[in-house]
Amino acid sequence: MGTPIDLAQMTRVTKDFALEDGSVLHVRKPSQRIMHEILVFEASFKADPENVSDTIGEFIDLTFSYNTDGVVIDEEWRERNSVDPTVCLALYSIYAEFVQELVNVPNSESPQSPTKATRGKQKTSS
Repeated sequence: MGTPIDLAQMTRVTKDFALEDGSVLHVRKPSQRIMHEILVFEASFKADPENVSDTIGEFIDLTFSYNTDGVVIDEEWRERNSVDPTVCLALYSIYAEFVQELVNVPNSESPQSPTKATRGKQKTSS
């Protein structure tokens, strides 16, 4: 038998993004609804790549509003934080990698993404 998958640990995983103001946004792993939206977004991007700048902001609003900090991400927030369509595409790519990590190794956490439960317990390199 292999190592059991710790479902409690999976629910606490976040991907952390440092913002220009020095704060950190802790984005949760996607819910089933957000996973569906990811698939819809990818399909619409493949069907009409020219339209990506119109929909990428909405995608970031949806996925990044699912955070542990209670921050609502919307167009105003993106403008205040200088998150233009190019930055949104980069954030989407990073978020997609985060989701892929969760799918590939469900009990691992990215060393860049400590949860509240593990924050402060990480080893620091000397």
